[in-house]
Amino acid sequence: MNSNNKKYIFIIGSGCSGNSAVTDWLEDNSNSETSVFSGDFEELREKGAIIDAFLSHTNNFFSLNLLKFLIFHNVRLVVRFCYFSMKGKPLPKNSWQIRNSIKRYLRRVALCNVLNMFSDYEFIKKYLVVRHLASLSPKKIIVLNNPLFVNKETFQFINSLGINYEVVFTYRNFALQYQEWQRLDYDGVNEPRLLELNKINDPFKKFEAFQAYILSQRMEVEKIAKVQYVSFDRFVIDRHYRSKIWFKIFGSEIKSEKFDRFNPTSSRLNALTDVVSLSAHLELIAEEYNARS
Repeated sequence: MNSNNKKYIFIIGSGCSGNSAVTDWLEDNSNSETSVFSGDFEELREKGAIIDAFLSHTNNFFSLNLLKFLIFHNVRLVVRFCYFSMKGKPLPKNSWQIRNSIKRYLRRVALCNVLNMFSDYEFIKKYLVVRHLASLSPKKIIVLNNPLFVNKETFQFINSLGINYEVVFTYRNFALQYQEWQRLDYDGVNEPRLLELNKINDPFKKFEAFQAYILSQRMEVEKIAKVQYVSFDRFVIDRHYRSKIWFKIFGSEIKSEKFDRFNPTSSRLNALTDVVSLSAHLELIAEEYNARS
């Protein structure tokens, strides 16, 4: 496995902006050269994860929280196995994803502990992280959903690894996004500025400040990474637009779409009609996004 031959596609959203739907669609249509991780890939970015360990912000040892995680997911897996065995059916695909998530979690913890052992040897740490990413799949192209917080520093870290990657930023009609965004919890994010903005009491002012910050950081990332923007609204309704996205990512035509995890006719985007009015500031942010798409 030559890690230098691999390419990584980072699909990154900003809270209910459609990144998971885009990743699901890529998984539906993936081929023999592509491996897609559709669930949130938190090995790099969450508190106590690889970036923190690399920068020596944490000591990630086996903990009670990890034990709880393993017990919870193993119990779920055993119950599902018994249920489907009684019904004479095979385990659904996402059950094996649970098992794989446990494996990845354990490997991440092990890697974090090793990184802490080499605190003075940055070249060794970079090599270990690159090998870890390459080991996720033997395939040439690896697609990761929401693997990084959108700030310049995290992309400077990725650039320091010397890997081949591209970024897809998703965005969405803010009036629709706001309805789902209100249910999200940002108290545990690994991003000081978002934690600060999360203290704003007015939910709409918080949403506006959040979106302004995310756009400002994305514009900074544009200077140091290859970036494309995807409008979730257009993605759902326009097949030609989806085909253009596919071509930009993979450099080939998509001949016939397959829908398993994502289906545009049943997308949640179509079900939301209770929208809010946008402020003038959000209108300007929306214009910036549309100019980049």
